[in-house]
Amino acid sequence: MRKILTALFLLALYSPIVANSQWPDLLNTAKDADYLSAQERAVIFEMNKARSNPKRYALEVILPMKKRFTDPENSRIYYNSDSMRIMTQEGTAAIDECVKEMMGTAPMGMLLPSKGMSRAALDHTKDQSRTGKTGHTGKDGSTPWKRMERYGRWLVTCGENIDYGNKDAQAIVVSLLVDDGVPSRGHRRSILNGAFKVAGVAIGTHPKYRDMCTINFAGGYEEKK
Repeated sequence: MRKILTALFLLALYSPIVANSQWPDLLNTAKDADYLSAQERAVIFEMNKARSNPKRYALEVILPMKKRFTDPENSRIYYNSDSMRIMTQEGTAAIDECVKEMMGTAPMGMLLPSKGMSRAALDHTKDQSRTGKTGHTGKDGSTPWKRMERYGRWLVTCGENIDYGNKDAQAIVVSLLVDDGVPSRGHRRSILNGAFKVAGVAIGTHPKYRDMCTINFAGGYEEKK
């Protein structure tokens, strides 16, 4: 069994880029998951868009972000939809690299929502909402896989992504895919990992970074009865 942890955290305030054309509704696998908020359901939908057609997602959603790097004096400054100046670490280079990789990535299966995994994600989000800490270890010393085991049994492989600074679903997924400043691109690897079949999501507040989102992944999950 493999356990995958990405970099400790990613703070990226990318504003949502709305693609003009529609995506198949069948990708919206969490639409009836009433234990998730609308934005949490949308996170799974957004990840399924990227997984089902990486090339299209790269061209329609990721590439247009380059237009927001308009500062003539600093090529690493990004302007979000509120005209806020955001200093990135890599500038448009991270976007170019993300687009290049996704253009060569084969489509993969959809992620299905998991209630137990979402509860585990919520535990960690609530924990850090209180403590202001970052990373994958809970205040009680718990790891992502131990939190998932509270509510069921993960199968084959598991992992966790955490995004700090975004609450909009598309902005969360885009920031994790671009993975600015994370050499391993571990967040992107998790979203585009075909071995992952199920996911749990929890969005909440963070005292330092304003918003956060915990996403748990697994190759399968058996919910506790």
